[in-house]
Amino acid sequence: QLSRYPGVKSFIYNELQNYQNVEYKSIPGKVPELLLLNSDGETVKTIDISTYSVEKCIETLEEYGISKALNTDKLDDGDQDELEEEGSKVLPNTEL
Repeated sequence: QLSRYPGVKSFIYNELQNYQNVEYKSIPGKVPELLLLNSDGETVKTIDISTYSVEKCIETLEEYGISKALNTDKLDDGDQDELEEEGSKVLPNTEL
């Protein structure tokens, strides 16, 4: 469950929507990971973020040049229900 990872959960609920080309996918049984993708959608780096705080999640995105989006709408209730499933992956679609 995502509740096992309070920093990541808070980042997903409160910060994730502020970043462009970043999406959340829940994968049951997996720890939260940040996947960095190239322009072809291929994973070029995987980072275990299960122990990360909100600040560390933000710092990591910025470190890889992932910037905030102009439109910062919050997640709706349906998205929050989906986030409660076990495991997660945060997938920035950015070219390295």
